[in-house]
Amino acid sequence: MELSQLETLVHLSEQRARSQPDGIAYTFLADEHADPANLTFAELWERSGWIANHLLQQGLGSQRVQLIYPPGLDFILAFLACLRAGILAAPVSPPASRRQSTRMFKIAADFQADTVLTNSAYLEYLRQPQVSDKPRLSYLVTDRAASPDMAESAQWPSLQGHRPAFVQYTSGSTGNPKGVVVTHRNIMHNQRLIQQAFGHDRDTIFAGWLPLFHDMGLIGNVLHPLFLGVRSVLMSPMRFLTQPASWLKMISDYRATTSGGPNFGYEYCVAKVDPETIAGLDLSSWRVAFNGSEPVQASTLRKFSEKFRPFGFAPRAFYPCYGLAEATLFVSGPESMTAPVKLELDRAHLSLGQVRPADMSASAAPKTVTLVSSGRAWLNDDIRIVDPHSCRECQPDRVGEIWLASDSVAAGYWNDTGLSEKVFAARLNADSQCYLRTGDLGFINARQELFVTGRLSDLIIVRGRNYYPQDLEVTAAASHAELGPTAAAVMHERDGQRVYLFQELRADLLPDQLALDVHNEIKRCINERIWYEHELRVHEIRLLPARSIPKTSSGKVRRRACLERLLSEQGQPESPV
Repeated sequence: MELSQLETLVHLSEQRARSQPDGIAYTFLADEHADPANLTFAELWERSGWIANHLLQQGLGSQRVQLIYPPGLDFILAFLACLRAGILAAPVSPPASRRQSTRMFKIAADFQADTVLTNSAYLEYLRQPQVSDKPRLSYLVTDRAASPDMAESAQWPSLQGHRPAFVQYTSGSTGNPKGVVVTHRNIMHNQRLIQQAFGHDRDTIFAGWLPLFHDMGLIGNVLHPLFLGVRSVLMSPMRFLTQPASWLKMISDYRATTSGGPNFGYEYCVAKVDPETIAGLDLSSWRVAFNGSEPVQASTLRKFSEKFRPFGFAPRAFYPCYGLAEATLFVSGPESMTAPVKLELDRAHLSLGQVRPADMSASAAPKTVTLVSSGRAWLNDDIRIVDPHSCRECQPDRVGEIWLASDSVAAGYWNDTGLSEKVFAARLNADSQCYLRTGDLGFINARQELFVTGRLSDLIIVRGRNYYPQDLEVTAAASHAELGPTAAAVMHERDGQRVYLFQELRADLLPDQLALDVHNEIKRCINERIWYEHELRVHEIRLLPARSIPKTSSGKVRRRACLERLLSEQGQPESPV
């Protein structure tokens, strides 16, 4: 049996340790002054075994745990240890401050997990005074638990493909996080999808800064390199945010072939990386620059390509793709090494849910929207576009909800049978095939390419027309030089069909530093531009400091939270602009 055909990632990891023991599995770059930390396939198997046996000796074999680690190799070892021990684990984002531990406690309550696994360096940071209305958590460090004799007498559980492997909590962009139950079979099927779609082979080298607790970082940058038996070079998200050029330098130094992230990561490099600081950079090895997790902006692809083409970046390396935690990760993507496919559509028709080519004359440019294809389904997976109300399949020229049938579709939501039945077991009329309702909107063109238009729950509907908030946000952010890239457009459901826009200023500006005439001028520019391009009036615009709009752990704007939080903190809406 080929290694990639084994039933679980645990079995595959064991074979990797035997067949390529000295091969480097992971490299972690803490900072530019520290030496890289390496982990071979043999060390990964051996040390995760020590930890797994220790966890079993602590009586955690039938328990559920949260994994809360700072970025680094300790998380990877603990995750594989839990898989080996049959312990159901939920990777959780490390709280940025003690005040931001609410999510950890919410997951503990929902997951019914009273134990947190972490490392010794992070233990004291995580420990907090116990609060009566919060779950009482115990903490167990894994980096001090290992010794060479600990895995000798372990009684390992029988691992089968249908068994749950871990629980991936969604980032909670529209509400409280929900636990997605991912099975071993889901993982292995999704790994085969990614390998075929991306064209990966044994010469692939990964480089990444994505959070390891999030599905794109975990499935893409940790588990997929293990599946392939290749090296993955990792760094922390914070290092990328403070030094975005370090991501590009990592790709250049290690001759990485695959790397990527959400659209904002590329946009961030365009805005923040000074070409003078990356002299000598060579990005010619970068064959797959995947772009997913949020809407792919054609303008971002163009600007990134123009800026970094002199450093060897090939525009055809861009790989726009689509996925979600409920489908383990990857759903669709184009043929690798082909230029991204773009469509110019009529904005007015699209707002009515109709797919129509745009008039490409200069006078019609503001009425045009450019969409980037997210490729096609792979390995006989089935993607359908469905009317979310009638549950009937849409005509090819209509926008509808994206439904998916695939072995990558997870087993359901943890501890929520009702919602799981609704989301994971949808049917087209009397069809016996079960589909995952993704909650995302899009359409499929004649070439069977998927185009994602937005999120169903975020859709703004005014006078029967649909407006996608990300379109309004991009228009707003580009309307004035004093604005930053982040905005949130929402409709207040209790206030009629009125649209509110929350827009961040540049990082060096604060709202109270702006003169009144400048403040009003910025608002006027935003309103005029949105009216010109979308024929929509914004009821109110709030200018905010940079980094004040709430986001999920994966960097998505939490639009619903924006409205509720900002209105409650700042009182009733001010007079319309």
